[in-house]
Amino acid sequence: DLARSPQKFYPMMPSVSYDSPAYTSGDYFRGPTWLNTWYFVVMGLHNYGYSDMATELKEILLSTCDREKEDIYEYYNSVTGEGLGAAQFSWSAVFIIETILNSTY
Repeated sequence: DLARSPQKFYPMMPSVSYDSPAYTSGDYFRGPTWLNTWYFVVMGLHNYGYSDMATELKEILLSTCDREKEDIYEYYNSVTGEGLGAAQFSWSAVFIIETILNSTY
């Protein structure tokens, strides 16, 4: 299953799979973690009956964001979880709130 594969997307749901030749953990489009994409993966897994995996990824998402106490970032390094891009990024904040409020599993 791709969502559980450390060679593909687990645990940080990068925008490009870890094993892709184009992958770079902090590059703007080729490998970082974007909260909007991660949120839709979590919701899709839940909607298709993979609730355990969805819950696990939800917890990873929230704990990753919680480690960055000073700000909510535009995107995150998909290896270290370091916040990257713009700080105080409201679009990312929306997906943190949505993850907390709308994932009742």
